[in-house]
Order: sequence, then structure tokens, then C-alpha cells
Amino acid sequence: MLIATAIALRPRLLIADEPTSALDATVQRKVLDLLDELQRDEGTSILLVTHDLGVAADRAERLVVLKDGRIVEEGRSDAVLAAPADAYTRQLLSDAPAFATGFRRPDAPPFLRDAAAVAAENPFAIVAEGLVKEFRVAGRERFRAVDDVSFKVRRGTTHARSWGESGSGKTTTARLVTRFHQPDAGTIELDGEDVTQAKRDQLRALRRRVQLVYQNPFASLDPRQQIVDIVAEPLRNFRVGTRIERRERAHALLERVSLPIDVARRTPGELSGGQRQRSRSRERSRSTRRSWSSTRRCRHWM
Repeated sequence: MLIATAIALRPRLLIADEPTSALDATVQRKVLDLLDELQRDEGTSILLVTHDLGVAADRAERLVVLKDGRIVEEGRSDAVLAAPADAYTRQLLSDAPAFATGFRRPDAPPFLRDAAAVAAENPFAIVAEGLVKEFRVAGRERFRAVDDVSFKVRRGTTHARSWGESGSGKTTTARLVTRFHQPDAGTIELDGEDVTQAKRDQLRALRRRVQLVYQNPFASLDPRQQIVDIVAEPLRNFRVGTRIERRERAHALLERVSLPIDVARRTPGELSGGQRQRSRSRERSRSTRRSWSSTRRCRHWM
């Protein structure tokens, strides 16, 4: 919607600030092709602001690399990517997933290396069977977002549900597994425990064991709270540690996700989109609600 609004007047200059960061691969390609078409047919100049070096390499004629608000390198894209002159640019390229070669193959988890461990316990952390979820849509038939989904996730492994365009049911499936949605059919087991019909205390206990990192952090950050209080909130809700210990833990966690310590005293409105995403790694449960705006946007407590 934002992209459509921006190009409606056929502007002479389009500043595209992370235009595809929240899009799936197929839609990302279509949007980038659309911008190329706008440039070709209307003569529009495009300033692409992005941390995705793959997109920059594929679409930009020239690259400008910024560090701490200053330009450290600039030039034709092919030249900068082929032979970066600045150490920071070289580090970015070496760390960029888009330029990584081959597939990462992590070591097998302990239960796969130890036959006794396999025999001693259930090897699956998640077992989902026949999940179904429908939503009511005003004036239309019920919309089925998830239709007979089943899968198992072994302990200590990474299981990617990454394929499918926006609206294909990936996030809804995750919300079913974490019980932020109630499935209309099917069963969910976490660590051998059936949580399909979990209520109140059982759900609260579940919140301590299962956390979510969402694609869009804007709706789940309280604009009145400081970042240090938001990060420490789960510890406070479950009465873990003293007030000083919780703040120390929050500072340590901010450092772990590469946020400067001065971010701790800021509010979400003072952070960039990427900083907000790093400061928010959970969704709160519905056990307690508090309105923090005139539109009654409810905060989900962990």
C-alpha cells in the first residue's frame, strides 16, 4: 500500500526506504521489477535505502556505504562489490547471507548422536497434527487460513516453515503452535504435553517456555515504555531476579543483539525499524490486558 501510494503521482524522485524488507521473495521480485519499470518508462530516479546487499547488488548502479553517519565508500556497484576498498565494506560483504556460498550444516543434536538418548525420551519438541484455523470475515464466508497442517520438530533442530507467499498461513500456524490462536481442529503437543486446550495457568506456564519473534514489531511495543523495561518485562512478570538483576540482564541482552547501551533509555519511537525488531523478541499472552492508547490497542502479557 505504501509503495502504491508513493508511485501514484509518478514522481521524478522516489526514495525507497527498505521497500521490500517485509515482503516474501516472489512479491519482492515483482515490486523491484515495478520500480525498474517506473524508472525506465518515466525517467524516475530512485534512491534505495537498504541493508539487503543482495537487493543493492542486483538493482543499484551505484553504491554508497555508510558507517556512523559517514560515507566510508562509494562507487559503481560492480566495482565496490568486486574489490571493496574500505575494511567496513569488506566486513559487511563477508557477513552478508546473500553472498554466502553453500548451505550451513550444523552438527547433529545430542539425541541423534546418542542412541541411549533417543530411546530415553521423546525426540520431538513439537508435534502438530491436522491443524485447522478459520476466521470470520465481515460480509463473506469464513476464511480458512490453515487447512490440515501436520509436522514434527525434533529437539535441538531448526525447522523452517519459510516457503509460501504472504497470506499462505505461515504466521497463523506459528500462532496456533504457541497457542495465541485456538485451533478449530487438530492437536498440538509441546515437549510431550498436549496444549491444544490449555487455559489460564497452563497457558501462563507455556509462555515462559515458548517465545515469538515477529516480522513486524511496531504493534507489540508500548510507545510509553523505555526499551530496558520492555526487554526486562518477562523477567518482571515471572518474578525472576531483583530489579537491579533484571536491568543488568536487559542490558546484556541488548548487547547480544548488537544494540548500543544508550538505546536502553529510549522509547520505541526513537529507534529505527531494525532496532525495534532486535529489541522485541516475544509476544505477551492474553492473561492480562492494559490499554496504552485511545484506540484500545491491547498489550499481550507474557
